[in-house]
Amino acid sequence: MGKKAFMFPGQGSQTLGMAQDLCKAFPFCNDVVDVAEDVLGRDIRSVMFGEDREALNMTVNTQTCLLVAELCCLRAIQSGGITAEAYVGFSLGEWAALVAAEVLGERQAFRLVGLRAQYIQ
Repeated sequence: MGKKAFMFPGQGSQTLGMAQDLCKAFPFCNDVVDVAEDVLGRDIRSVMFGEDREALNMTVNTQTCLLVAELCCLRAIQSGGITAEAYVGFSLGEWAALVAAEVLGERQAFRLVGLRAQYIQ
């Protein structure tokens, strides 16, 4: 089999309920949400899994929630033994790619993306 790359999207690919099925199917995905909530000190689940599209589309929320969803996808794929030789991300997706490549830890990525989102907001 050939080499694989994982690609992560940027802001604008967010949807209400993203990663909710992953959190139900793979309990360890809830750990990703827990880390984000702990680092940022706010309720990420209610934004991601709620019904307030305007709240999700606020940059300060969108960026954090999208990083959570991307890392949940990553963890679910990795749990199946699938690995990649390269990681790439578009705009915000670069942060998930950095975590996937083990350049940053999840906590550090959430801290930096939280600041990035505040400044952009």
